[in-house]
Amino acid sequence: MSLFGRGFFEDKAKDMITLMAREILELREFREQLLVELHRDPMKCSDAMKELIDYVKQHEDEDRLVKGFQNSKENPFSDQGATCVII
Repeated sequence: MSLFGRGFFEDKAKDMITLMAREILELREFREQLLVELHRDPMKCSDAMKELIDYVKQHEDEDRLVKGFQNSKENPFSDQGATCVII
């Protein structure tokens, strides 16, 4: 089959249709998300900050970064061993 045979152009056309269908689907999903956000009531920044502060206060006993770790083995951020520096 030659490069410019009928199969070549049919394959390219199918690929373009598939790509266009995917783009149309993504645009429809984007439009739906915009409509959801359009009808959402805006929240004042001060109210959002109050909710965030309340959430942190409610969960501070579970937050290891606020409360700390019992020992260094529980801390995934501690130095786990020797450090190697290559100059």
